[in-house]
Amino acid sequence: MLISRRNLPANIFPIFIGNSTIEWVSKSRLLGMTVDEKLTWTPHMLELKKSFAKKLGLLKNSRFLPRNVRQDLYFKVILPSVTYGLILWGSCCNSDLFQSLERLHCRAARLIFNLPKDMASVDVLQRAQWPTLSIYYKSAILSVFIKLFTIGYLSH
Repeated sequence: MLISRRNLPANIFPIFIGNSTIEWVSKSRLLGMTVDEKLTWTPHMLELKKSFAKKLGLLKNSRFLPRNVRQDLYFKVILPSVTYGLILWGSCCNSDLFQSLERLHCRAARLIFNLPKDMASVDVLQRAQWPTLSIYYKSAILSVFIKLFTIGYLSH
């Protein structure tokens, strides 16, 4: 993959290692994050949204479990898989995709607390006493700055 903000040339010559040709790709998965040739996070967030929705399907099928167990499942298994790498992709310019993740986060609260579908997201999160994904992002950024400051990296 060639990484560039500019348009790539039409004729890219193949690269060989021995007799094998290296295939050109427009995106690649690395350490659980999808990176594209323009360094946008759109492909990653689209995959994340799809994965998040599937995991909420599992949560929905777990209605027979007590609320505290479903909430533990969400916060200990599902949410960490969604917020993995949040500090990198959380500042992406595609706010529509981020908002769709926020809606899925609210959907999880509705499922766990058996709240109506027409209840406003703000009210859902308030009733559940959950922060938004945006707050998780800001906390992650703040945590990095605190760590950098405590090791003296930002003190000068």
